[in-house]
Amino acid sequence: MGEAIYYAKVRFESQEKAEESLPKVEAFLKRMSEAEDKWQETRDGGKDADDARRLEFPEVYLALKLPKPENEFSNYCAGKLSSPYGQEYWEIRTDGDCILFSGTVWHFADWEPLMDAMKQCFGAIVAGYLSDEYAETDIYSQISV
Repeated sequence: MGEAIYYAKVRFESQEKAEESLPKVEAFLKRMSEAEDKWQETRDGGKDADDARRLEFPEVYLALKLPKPENEFSNYCAGKLSSPYGQEYWEIRTDGDCILFSGTVWHFADWEPLMDAMKQCFGAIVAGYLSDEYAETDIYSQISV
C-alpha cells in the first residue's frame, strides 16, 4: 500500500474559533480513524457490515456524506476514511486563525469530503489540503486558504 503525508490547513473566523474547534476536530479525526479501521476489518461483510458501521460511527458517515452503496460494499469508502490521527508524522495544532493537521495516509486519499466537513460541521470558513507527493518545501504555505 502506497502512503504519503497529507497536510490540511483549515481557516476559521478568528484565532479563538480555531482554538475552540481544535479538540472537536481532533476528536472527529480520531473517530474517523476508528471508522476506517472498522471498515478495513469488515469491508467484505456486505450490507449488514455496512449498516453496522453506520450505526457505530454515524457522525463520521454523515459528516463525510458517504452514501449507501447499492451493491458494491467493499471498496466505496476507499480513500474517504483515510485519517491521519495517530499515524506516522501525526500532528495537529493551531496557527493563528488556522488549524493545521497532517499525517501518513493512503496516497490516493480523497480529503475533499473531509474539507467539506471542516466547513459544514466545524465552522471553518475555508479548508484545503495537499499531499507531500506534490509539494515542495514549506507545505502549509502552499495550501491556499
